[in-house]
Amino acid sequence: MLFRSVGAKVLVNNVKHLDTIKINCLGSRIAYTYKVTAKDKAGAASDETVKLAAIPQGRFTSPPPITEGPTVVPDSFAATVTWETERSASSFVDFGLTADGLKDAKTSDEQGTATQVTQHSVRITGLKASTTYSYKVKSLDIDQNVASSDVGTFTTLEAPRVTDVKISDIHLTDITISWTTTKEASATIQYGTTTKYGFTFADTSGSFSTTHTVKLESLKDSTTYHFRIEGKDRSDNPISSDDYNFTTLTFPKVLTVSSANKAEGQTEVKWTTNVPTTSEVEYYNETSPNKTQGNSSQVTEHSILVFGLDDATEYKFKVRGRDQFGNEAVSTENKFRTLEDKTPPIISDVKSESNTVGSGDAAKIQIIISWKTNEAATSQIEYGEGLSGSSYSAKSDENAERVRDHLLVVGGLTPAKTYHFRIVTKDKAGNQSLSQGYSILTSRARQSFLQIVLANLEDTFSWLGGIGKLFGN
Repeated sequence: MLFRSVGAKVLVNNVKHLDTIKINCLGSRIAYTYKVTAKDKAGAASDETVKLAAIPQGRFTSPPPITEGPTVVPDSFAATVTWETERSASSFVDFGLTADGLKDAKTSDEQGTATQVTQHSVRITGLKASTTYSYKVKSLDIDQNVASSDVGTFTTLEAPRVTDVKISDIHLTDITISWTTTKEASATIQYGTTTKYGFTFADTSGSFSTTHTVKLESLKDSTTYHFRIEGKDRSDNPISSDDYNFTTLTFPKVLTVSSANKAEGQTEVKWTTNVPTTSEVEYYNETSPNKTQGNSSQVTEHSILVFGLDDATEYKFKVRGRDQFGNEAVSTENKFRTLEDKTPPIISDVKSESNTVGSGDAAKIQIIISWKTNEAATSQIEYGEGLSGSSYSAKSDENAERVRDHLLVVGGLTPAKTYHFRIVTKDKAGNQSLSQGYSILTSRARQSFLQIVLANLEDTFSWLGGIGKLFGN
């Protein structure tokens, strides 16, 4: 007979030899004291044992009931399974691609922990994205009683992907790359001149986003780069793109430069560039300021005719141009020497007319002569009386200003008289041109108002003939 500290008795009959007595309904957190006594068939009682103390360590004979779940929260490459049991037990999940596969260890897998808990959470990893799995949960108590759930299914999420990759703002040494991800993720770019990459750009802000923009800097111009986008989503799932490539802009350079004289005061400058650029020649000498000539066409073979140059003069020059992005190519300093001018100006479009300035005795007779030359030159007229002749007894003052359009007035001429004239012009180099001879009849002097009145009186009153002489007419 067993006596508990609370006064209860446990009676066991007809036992010849007893090693163990099982007592149910004890509290697992209560300390019990007990003693043992025995009686034989005749009713003689043995002495009581000494009192002993113990906390019951009960054993269970049935599985721990699952009271909540299981529920699954799937991710792309993992899933978290949660459930609750009535009493402490281990946490395991069997999973596989089919329900039948769970029966065979070769076609299923098991992940979990033996820790005894009532609230269970197991994160199963190593799954494939966008895949349906069968699963069931198992919980073992300390007495190895196994509780199993029914077979359920879940489908993992789509793997995070990189989409809509765009390359923009390509410059000599930098570029902008933008992309989106199907899940919020961090941003990392592996890049280099080969598919082995070698350089890494990482966003160290720790932020997660579905839209990303990265500017790669300190690149080499005229170089092809490969890059791959990487990152991790909030669940630490990796993201990786395909390989992409881009080529940085080529810095414009002047490759060859040459010059050739085409005529007096004209030199053609030619050069080539490695990329299309505008064309500009900057030229100068010791006595003149810098000047430029050019055009805005984007070409690789350039030709500019520089004109208006001084003859027999050495010029220094540089060629330059800008590509479509504004990057400038500039040559080193070069030289050319213009031709010595030995060709006199060509006279053309000669026009002349005579007119009278004033009237009466104060009238002045003059001729106006205009012409053109193919280069800047001085202006002078030689002239003489008569319809023609080789003698030019008079000449105008020389206008030393060198122009292409000329105009001179020759005065002090006799009215109604024929004159012949020729043009004399000199260019900067002193080359002189003489035109052919031209002739012109000067205009008559106009009568004054008084002369006209007297003439009318004489015509009307003939007996007054010679009246004009009284007035000196």
